[in-house]
Amino acid sequence: MTTDDAQVFHPGRIGPRSGIHRCDGDDDDHAYESTDVAGHRFPPLPRGCRGEGRVLVRAARRHWDAGAARPRVRRGTTG
Repeated sequence: MTTDDAQVFHPGRIGPRSGIHRCDGDDDDHAYESTDVAGHRFPPLPRGCRGEGRVLVRAARRHWDAGAARPRVRRGTTG
């Protein structure tokens, strides 16, 4: 499943990018995928995973990356 240039993320490491990650030892018939959030630790691998970690399959996009206006931040207000 993995390519030579795919980075493998091991359990317990901090995820650099949000998205869908797949166990690096999976075949297409038995894929173990998870949605992981940037800045959070990768959880332990599932029992059926034969790999050593996870690889990014599809990165998550922020909603303003999809063409919507960037969210406005109001500073100096309370409430």
